[in-house]
Amino acid sequence: MKRLTLLILAFAMFTIFSCEKDEDEDIYLGTAYIGQSIPVDTKYSYSEGTYSAWISFIDQNSYTWGQEDVQGDMSMIVDCEYNTTSGEFSDSMLVTNGDDTYGATKYFPTSFCIDDMNKMYLITFDAQKDTNLTFPHTIAEKLTGSEGNLEGTYKSNFKSNNWFSNADGLAESIIEAEVNYTYSTGTFSGTYTTRTIMESTLSIPEYGIEIGSSDITNTINFSGTWEYNKTDNTISETITSPIVSNYTYTPYWVSYNNKLYLVTSLTRFYQKDDAGK
Repeated sequence: MKRLTLLILAFAMFTIFSCEKDEDEDIYLGTAYIGQSIPVDTKYSYSEGTYSAWISFIDQNSYTWGQEDVQGDMSMIVDCEYNTTSGEFSDSMLVTNGDDTYGATKYFPTSFCIDDMNKMYLITFDAQKDTNLTFPHTIAEKLTGSEGNLEGTYKSNFKSNNWFSNADGLAESIIEAEVNYTYSTGTFSGTYTTRTIMESTLSIPEYGIEIGSSDITNTINFSGTWEYNKTDNTISETITSPIVSNYTYTPYWVSYNNKLYLVTSLTRFYQKDDAGK
């Protein structure tokens, strides 16, 4: 009887340790993909409500872009610089109306396609719809930590330069934005920093343009909690500061140019038009 009791106890201890080991094993969060450079002569589209846009690269120095909403539709050829190796992308727009000239250039460190999902992650020049760096809607480079594990440090950033000129002078606005954040076990925190540089020899009050110069840096600290839902492979997050907001998303890991990126099901993307073919 004593021997049987010892066997039962040994089995029970083995079972407990086995369960503890299973619980401690790392769970791979999300799905891994290989990023590809953006192909030419391939149409990708985006739509939200009554708004839709589409884009097709002519080559690595220009693309055709169009949009349609309740006010009508339009299309144009946009100058750009796209590095097919690194994914660095910038585009520029120049419009002249009589003596008035408007210019805009925007830069993003990484843009790529994921063939397996027929998606293109590219930030175009529409500032109202495409430059939202609100956490966690961005392409984030993972600086420390491993693929499949949310814990680690991340960085996202972009730059833009907008200017207006006429015979009376020049007004220019440069914006540099950067998001840095860290995931720990069950929590995250970070900073969203914007630097705005204004230089103007013009006074156009109706557009908020005044003569003078300024250089303002604004930093917002944010933090919150997260948990992994194994049943549907999603992350549930609650930003608790500076405002309370909730997100649920699926994480995707993208290897591109020997770097690791995190995109989510909330990250803005264009869908390949012939995805079903």
